[in-house]
Amino acid sequence: MMPPDAVPETCTDTTDPKSVDFYGEACQGELFPVNTECHADRTGWCIDSVCRPMCHEGCPRCPGGAVTFAPAGACYCEPRP
Repeated sequence: MMPPDAVPETCTDTTDPKSVDFYGEACQGELFPVNTECHADRTGWCIDSVCRPMCHEGCPRCPGGAVTFAPAGACYCEPRP
């Protein structure tokens, strides 16, 4: 059985990216291979000193954004290019 983050999404995301908070505040992450939580309610990952939202368990995993994986394996969301 594949872990949830490895299963491809099959849903359609109609979320307006302009309505999504992708955080973006500065943070201090631990050294690799640790994934460091951030944001006021600890719902983000510190990626290259920038806080990004964690992926959701449901579909879509990143409403209005793109699913990305940190070098240490954390699934996080960032704005679509």
